[in-house]
Parts: sequence; C-alpha cells; structure tokens
Amino acid sequence: MTASSIGDLLVRAVEMSGEPLPAVFPLLPTVIFHTHLGHLWLIRFFVSLLLLVMVMAGRRRRDSRNFQYVLLGILLFIALTSSATGHAADAGDFSIPELIDGCHLLPALVWGGGLFALCLVILPDLMGEGDDRVVPQFARVAGRFSRIAGTAVLVIALSAGYNAAVQVGNFDALLQAPYGRMVLVKSYLFFLLLMLGAFNRYGILPLLGEGEGSFSCGSGNFGKFMAVCFAPLMHGLDGRQVALRFRRNVRLEAILVAGVLLCAVALRHQMPARHFSVTPVPQSGGAEDHLHHGAPN
Repeated sequence: MTASSIGDLLVRAVEMSGEPLPAVFPLLPTVIFHTHLGHLWLIRFFVSLLLLVMVMAGRRRRDSRNFQYVLLGILLFIALTSSATGHAADAGDFSIPELIDGCHLLPALVWGGGLFALCLVILPDLMGEGDDRVVPQFARVAGRFSRIAGTAVLVIALSAGYNAAVQVGNFDALLQAPYGRMVLVKSYLFFLLLMLGAFNRYGILPLLGEGEGSFSCGSGNFGKFMAVCFAPLMHGLDGRQVALRFRRNVRLEAILVAGVLLCAVALRHQMPARHFSVTPVPQSGGAEDHLHHGAPN
C-alpha cells in the first residue's frame, strides 16, 4: 500500500504537469508541498508508515480486538484520503459529495476485502479440517459475512446512485463520454456480483445452515421466493459439495470485485462525464473554422 502510494503520486504528477514520467521528478517537491493533493498524500504516506510499524511491532497483539480496531481506524483514515483527492473533492473539503464518496468507498473495502480474506485465507484453512467440521464452520463464517455484505451492498448501491448523478449528470454523457461508459461497465460487474451474492445467500447458505441453526434466509416472502428459484441449482449436493460450491463462488466474486476496483481506478484518472459536451461542432466554414470552434483544451 505504501509502495502504491508512491506510484500514485508519480502518476498524478504526470497528469498535473503534462510532462513525461522522467521529467516529473524535479517537480515532486512542488507537487507535495504546494498542492492540496500533495498535502494529503504526505499525510497518507506517513500514516501508512505508522500502520506498517504498528503491524510489525504488534504481532504479539494481533489477536487483541482493541489493537485490531486501532488498525481498522487507521485504514479507514487512509481510505478517506482517497475521496479527499478524487473527483468528489472538487466540491471542497468535507463537502457532501466527498463524504458520500467516502461512504461509498468504505463498505466497498469491507465487502471486497472480506471476499479476498475468505478466498485466500479463511476458506482454504477451513477446508483442511475434517469432514465433520467443514460444513458447520462454513455455515458460521458464511452467515456472518453474508450479514456484513448485505449491509455493505445497500450503502454501496445508494451512494453509487448519488455519485453517478453528480459525476455523470445526464443520460447522453453516460452513453457517450468515456467516463460514462466506464460507469456502465462497473455497474454491469456490480450487477453480476449482486446476482452471485444472492445465489450464495439464498441458495447455498440455507443448505449450509441446515441442522446448525446458524443461518436462515429469513421468513420474508422475498427470501422464500429466492430460495425456491435457486433450489434446482443445488439439487442432489451433499454438505461438503455445497461448501465447495460456496468456495468457488467466493473466488468468482473476488475476481469480479477486482474488476470493479480496476474500473474505479480508471474512473479516478478520467474526466468526469459531467464535463462532457455533446453539442455538435459547427461544420460551416471548413477545417480552419472547425479548429477555431473546437472544444477548449
């Protein structure tokens, strides 16, 4: 994370100066000490170093919940600095767009980071246990994460709608501006994530929780309807096979999350679609007149 912050500074310096990468190194002191981006980057860099020191020095305390909360608080602060240096910051520090962008980013980190932790660490570790413990452990872990993910998805969807309205502006810009098209790609990947998450929640988790009392899809009509829709896809699978299906789905969700994050990175380095104009350039007057009436740089 610290190394990527350095790379991000170089990329942003290239974008701000319009110079090639080798030429921006002499400009870095100016960017760091005389721009809003540089001030926040400097704070984030030293806080990242503090986090690194705490993680290395606090290995004996890594199971302490209080220590974990401190680390989480530092990570949340680092994440919020991204909103303070992105497009949402155009409205000013601590503005509504910036705060809502932060509210969009934080649950995305919780959901996406949780998926990567499940995929790379937790579920492989659980699969190494005996057959009699795999399903109960999967049921408990999946049930807890599903509740966290459900809340995160709700906040992400609401804040994404607000961000799209602010940064895109209109339907023409959504379809024609590069920023708008990237928003569509990101929305499509997010939709696939929702469908896969719904399958895990209403198709797999009730089967994992059978006899364990650890998860229920709920007594609401929607939960029952979704469970009935997904039931044919899980017909004939035993408990361990269901657990393996859940593990594969989490891997796929992690891949989709990586795609969503790549789209978010691309959006960060593109001009917001609200600045995109679909007004046609006058054609009368020939090529010379076209140059004089073209879009400003």
